[in-house]
Amino acid sequence: MQRALVLPVIVALSCAGPAWADIPNGSVGTADSCIVACPAGDSILTVNATDLQGHPVSQVTIAVDFSNCPGVVLAASNPPGQYTVNGSAAFKTSDVGGRADLPLALGGTCSGVVARVYNSGALIGFRPVASFDQDGDLAVTAADLALVSSKVGTSDRTADFNCDHVVTQADYDIAAEHLGHVHPSSPLVGVGDGLAIAFGVRAMSNPSHGAVEFELRAPEAGAAKLAIYDVSGRRLATVLDRDIEPGARRVTWSGVGIGRHVKRPSPEVIRATVTKALSTPSYRERARKFAEEMRQYDTPKLAADMLESLVASQPMPLVRSNSATS
Repeated sequence: MQRALVLPVIVALSCAGPAWADIPNGSVGTADSCIVACPAGDSILTVNATDLQGHPVSQVTIAVDFSNCPGVVLAASNPPGQYTVNGSAAFKTSDVGGRADLPLALGGTCSGVVARVYNSGALIGFRPVASFDQDGDLAVTAADLALVSSKVGTSDRTADFNCDHVVTQADYDIAAEHLGHVHPSSPLVGVGDGLAIAFGVRAMSNPSHGAVEFELRAPEAGAAKLAIYDVSGRRLATVLDRDIEPGARRVTWSGVGIGRHVKRPSPEVIRATVTKALSTPSYRERARKFAEEMRQYDTPKLAADMLESLVASQPMPLVRSNSATS
C-alpha cells in the first residue's frame, strides 16, 4: 500500500484579489515612479490600468499595499470617499480611461522599495515611499523638516520627493510647503484655516507610562489653558493655565498632584484640593511610582555634574583688584 505524501501548501493572496500568474511587472498598467504622501492627502499617486495589449481598462480595482512596511501609517481618505482602506492597503476603482488618482493620506517612513501597486491582483510594480510626515504622527511639523534636512545629500528615498534618487535642498523646499498639514486622526490636534495648523498640542508619547510630555505650539502670544479629561468628560488636571509667548514649548504632567494655578488660594480651596489628593487612589499610586523613579537618581551628584558642566562652559571672568598699593 502506497503512503500518501501530504505537503503543506502556501497560498499567496494579493491584497486586491486573485493573483494572475506569468504576467510581467508593468504589463498591466503604469504608476508614478515613487509615492509622495502627505497626511492631509494633498499629494496624489496616479495609476493607469491597462490590459495585456496596453489598452486602458475601466472599472478595475487598483490597490496599493503597504504591508511590507510597518513604519507607514495609512489613514482614511480626507475628505472621505477618495479611496477605501482595508488593513494596510488602499483601494480605488479606475475611471473610464483606466486612471485612478489616489490622494493617499499617510505618514511614517520605511526604507527600500516597499509599496506594491496592483491592477485587479496583477502586480504593476514596487514603489518607494517618500513621506512629508517623517515621524508617523500624521502631521507635518518642524520635527519632520529637521529629519528631512538631516537626509539632504543622501539617497534616502523616504525624503526623495521629486523622485530623482537623491535628497537635495529642492526636496526640503517641497516638504516645507506642507508644513502644518495634518490628518484629522492625528494625535496632534490643530485649529486653523484649511490644512495649516494655527494652534497645536500633542502628547509626545501616546500611550504613556509615567509622566506625559506635551508639545504646545501657538502662532502668537496669549492666554493658554491645557487640561486633561477622562472619557466621561471629567477634568482630571490642569497642566497649563497662563500667558504664553508665540512658538513651541513642552510641558509635563506627572499625575502626582493637583495644580490650582491660583496665586492666593483660599483655605476652602486648599482644603478641597488636599482632600481630593489624599482620597483619590490614582494620586497615591502615581506618587508611589514617582517616588520609585526618583530613587533611581543620585540627585546631589546630578546637580554637581550640571553645575560643573555649566561652569566649564562659561568664560573665566577677569578679576581686577581694587586695593591700593604703596
